[in-house]
Amino acid sequence: MYLCRVKTYTMKKTLTLAALMLFTLSLVFGEGENTSTVPSKPATSTISGKVMDMVTGEALTGDEVVVSGTEIKAYTDFEGNFEIKGLQPGTYDVVASLIAYRKSFIEKLDPSNTNNLTIKLQEE
Repeated sequence: MYLCRVKTYTMKKTLTLAALMLFTLSLVFGEGENTSTVPSKPATSTISGKVMDMVTGEALTGDEVVVSGTEIKAYTDFEGNFEIKGLQPGTYDVVASLIAYRKSFIEKLDPSNTNNLTIKLQEE
C-alpha cells in the first residue's frame, strides 16, 4: 500500500511539473500575432533640403525655413541643410528667409513626394 501512495505522489508531481513546463513554454513562445486594439500613430512626413545662394551656389547657414500659417520651422546648419519632421499628410506652403536675402516661397509642397528640396535665395 505504501508503494502505491509513492507512485501516485510521484505521478502527481510529474504531471504538475509537466503542466508547469507547458504553461511556461506557452508564455515564451505563444506571443503570436499582436491583436491589440491600440490605435496606431498616423503617418507623418518630413520636408528636408538645402538652402543655397542663387549666384554663388554656396550653402547658406542660419536660414529660417517655416511652414506657412504655423509655428513649425527649422534652421539650416553649416552646410545649408534643414529638416522639418512630423508633418501630417497634405500640402504645405514653405518660406525660406535670411537677412540680406529675398524670401523664397514654395507653394503646395507635398512632403510625401519631396525627397530633397533645393531652395536658392537671391541677395537683395
